[in-house]
Amino acid sequence: MNILIGIQLFVISIFLLLGWAVRYKKVYGLVSEFINRPEKEQEELIKNGYPQLMGALLILTAFCMLIFQPLAFSSFSYVMEVQFGFMMVFLMGGMIYLSRYEVPSKRNRRYWVNSILMVLVLGLIGVLTYTGYQKNELIISDESF
Repeated sequence: MNILIGIQLFVISIFLLLGWAVRYKKVYGLVSEFINRPEKEQEELIKNGYPQLMGALLILTAFCMLIFQPLAFSSFSYVMEVQFGFMMVFLMGGMIYLSRYEVPSKRNRRYWVNSILMVLVLGLIGVLTYTGYQKNELIISDESF
């Protein structure tokens, strides 16, 4: 149990650190694909507030995950699933929302890529979670299990 709490606190601290670096220290190279863009696009993204909002999204995700942290000390058994499920939905939904601050020529494409990616990832996680909670059946025969 202590290891899981440690992992959760580590993830929260990583989000806080990255969000702080992007939002307040202006280390925009931490934002995906920002450094590889032409300088004109980078300036337009900064003017639109895209990297600053990305940093704010990471910080807000960390604080919201911290709100779920006291559940780890209760009898609730699915703390990790709830916390990381929230993280996935909140971050991916935030990425879809932030696509409106993208460069106009790439805005529509970014919206659709993020939306399709969210549906695929959450669908795969849902299927894996469902199959993981199914009852197992052990059949013993003379030669094998």
